[in-house]
Amino acid sequence: MIAYEGFELLSYDYDAMEQPARTLPRALYLSVLVVISVYVVVTLSSQMLVSDPLIVSQREVAFATVGQEALGTFGRWLATGAAVLATSSAINATLFSTARLVRDLSNARELPPFLGRTAAGVPANAMWMLALLGAVLAMLPGINELLAFGSATFLGVFGLINHLNARTTDRARERVLGHLGATACVLAIIVLMAQLAVHEPTSLALIAGCVLGVGALRLVFARNRPTPQRQH
Repeated sequence: MIAYEGFELLSYDYDAMEQPARTLPRALYLSVLVVISVYVVVTLSSQMLVSDPLIVSQREVAFATVGQEALGTFGRWLATGAAVLATSSAINATLFSTARLVRDLSNARELPPFLGRTAAGVPANAMWMLALLGAVLAMLPGINELLAFGSATFLGVFGLINHLNARTTDRARERVLGHLGATACVLAIIVLMAQLAVHEPTSLALIAGCVLGVGALRLVFARNRPTPQRQH
């Protein structure tokens, strides 16, 4: 599921797009279709080259294993390089887009003011904070905890966005789709939590700790947030 969780980053750059009302929907739908096509082709090709048990046993480096099976050592290095470039691109897009969102939330007084400070138009403080948090999460002993945390976070964000869209839209079709999307996200979170409770209790504890920590920080900030001064 983590492969399909980056498309909402496009909406963070809405104000920077040309003709966003036309460009954003097309970009989203086209991106999803392209990614689905790529993953179907890669999955089928991998299963033709190597056995399913080998893919499962080497799941964290399966792409490199498939590359080696297809083109030898060159294929392994080629697959590794492609993975590095893809990861770098994802990190770059996430940092810049999410940093802009953090800046906007800070300017709206929903986050501490220092996170909204910019340097040469770049939300530098937000980027440094996100990079630091990402580095801390990357130091986790296993990748399952990171993937579980990311999946739960994205599902929560998607569910909230669908719920808000259903509440604010005037179109009946969008309202129905919003409720369906929010319900699907809630069900997916329940299933994910149930699976983690059985198979990955450490990941579940990590997610619960992060949620409680973020909630506590938000409560402290809300209570100490200065009220805007009225103009006389």
